[in-house]
Amino acid sequence: MSLYNEAGRILNMIENKKGGLKNMVYNCKYKNKKKLNALLSETIKYSTILKEIIKKCPTLKKEKSLKDGSLLTVVLYEFLFGSSDQLPQNLLAMLNKSSSALNVQLNFLKSSKKLNENNELVVQGDEETKIKLPRYVRVNTLQATTADVVEHFQKDGFIHVRHICRDYNEFLTEVGKLKAKEFMTDYTLKDLLVFHPGTSFFGHMLYDRGDIILQDKASCLAASALAPPPGSKVIDSCAAPGNKTSYLAAIMENKGKIHAFDRDAHRFSTMQTMLLKAGVLCAVCKNLDFLTVNWKGRNANDAGCGSSYDDVEFMLVDPSCSGSGRNDVTTSSSKSKLLIGRLKSLSNFQSMLLNHAMRNFPSVQRLVYSTCSIHKEENEDVVLDALQRNKHFRLVRIFPEIISRG
Repeated sequence: MSLYNEAGRILNMIENKKGGLKNMVYNCKYKNKKKLNALLSETIKYSTILKEIIKKCPTLKKEKSLKDGSLLTVVLYEFLFGSSDQLPQNLLAMLNKSSSALNVQLNFLKSSKKLNENNELVVQGDEETKIKLPRYVRVNTLQATTADVVEHFQKDGFIHVRHICRDYNEFLTEVGKLKAKEFMTDYTLKDLLVFHPGTSFFGHMLYDRGDIILQDKASCLAASALAPPPGSKVIDSCAAPGNKTSYLAAIMENKGKIHAFDRDAHRFSTMQTMLLKAGVLCAVCKNLDFLTVNWKGRNANDAGCGSSYDDVEFMLVDPSCSGSGRNDVTTSSSKSKLLIGRLKSLSNFQSMLLNHAMRNFPSVQRLVYSTCSIHKEENEDVVLDALQRNKHFRLVRIFPEIISRG
């Protein structure tokens, strides 16, 4: 049952905004990632409908093996819309007991929405839209060159589209024209390749050996903006799952030291695995809450982290956020009361983290704050508040070629 347990675990983390689908699947230890990704992608498409059905069939949660809501959502998708014969016999038997009630609710939902087919359920009654962004691949320059990776993709049948763009807007237009098996070099970052949104890298040799990292451009920009030179001392305050940390190491050519903090044990373990695969040698991973650390070490006078941080000049603060800007997150044009409340809670935490970073590490000369959120409450508001409280920092404009902001 490991497929369904792993899918349930990842779905739970996605719903709690602890990561995006593709990165979590690529970084998990389950071997058949293509199958896992397909199961999760389809489950997420039907998740609203599945939760409505679960609500109407409370007896399902009474089953001991199905008390985990995320696991129940996954196996119910497989039972109603997927391949029920793939389910373990014990789960199939449990769901068969409720089969009549489940189908009654499914048919009622289709009838109420005036639908005939199950696949129509995923696009009905929803103001939300999913924006299809291109698929980004960062060349891990610790283990490969961009030229070698481009050549490898070309040998695999991909076409490297070369277009001289006058500005960033023209580049975005050309990216929008990419077809399957086509890719471009990014306008801003020359070690970043841009592929058609539907491109899959599951099982690709370059990914399996760590020569490429599947990392969205926004994530890459944060490390690129910090730009620590080789030999630097750096803190990555909320580092897991490690993509930004690995990019910092590549920028630093594996020379210097990155103190990579994360308080979540599972994400910390994922980061260790990812950095090892990427050939990162200059990172010291610490399973600690960054808020408990200052320049002297842990808890002010206790160097429990194994070192002090009085020589750190570069810091990346990339806290937990709503994830509303990620490619694999569905976004809505309106803000519900629930979302407004969650944004307030998140922005309070983000402000606490950024202010802690600014106040407690006097040697820091450059600090980058980043999120994968589109909401002002988590971005501009947090930064402006921190600048008002920490007058020794000033705001600088980065990447002037990127015109659109906020």
